[in-house]
Amino acid sequence: MFSPIALLLYQKGELVLHSSAIEIGNETNLFSGLSGSGKSTLAYELIKQNNKMVSEDVCSLRFSLEETFIRPSLPLIKLSMQENNKVIEERISNILPDSRGRNFYKISKESFQNNPKRIKNCYFIVGRGNPKIEKINEEVEKFKLIYSNIWRQVPYHSCLKSEKIILKNISNLINSINCYKLYVSKDPKKSINTILEHLNDQKDNFI
Repeated sequence: MFSPIALLLYQKGELVLHSSAIEIGNETNLFSGLSGSGKSTLAYELIKQNNKMVSEDVCSLRFSLEETFIRPSLPLIKLSMQENNKVIEERISNILPDSRGRNFYKISKESFQNNPKRIKNCYFIVGRGNPKIEKINEEVEKFKLIYSNIWRQVPYHSCLKSEKIILKNISNLINSINCYKLYVSKDPKKSINTILEHLNDQKDNFI
């Protein structure tokens, strides 16, 4: 149901990104990328460190007073394997695995944020190697990355009115959050450490 729900939210005029959203501290961050880039793995590793999931795979955004807010999703996450910990309540056994062999698991109440949250940062997963984060300053580059990760009608460009709404929403997003390129490691824990260090640096620079 992820794709139909994404398209329904898109039809309501919201900007729908192929992303995961995690509340870290009191701030919510998007992790956006194509299928297989590692969004769910990052989300899971962050949740295991006492952060909270807001949405997984489908992130529906709305805009108000130069701020971006995200709707919470269902408390479900797709994983290729399950560890025994307090984050996962159960595997949803009556849903078949996806094309990559991942099963759906229910996130515990303690690990899920069920209220709309303001988005501060978006990390676009663009490659693999040594984990690093680079700030995106060029608006054209931000636009390309956002546009390549949105859910929209098929075929693309089939409705001029919808395209105008998308362009306006992308502009609102660019003007209301920080955007970064994220290179992830094969070892997700290294990537998580890089992300958390980057967020701590943001707080220190703000102070």
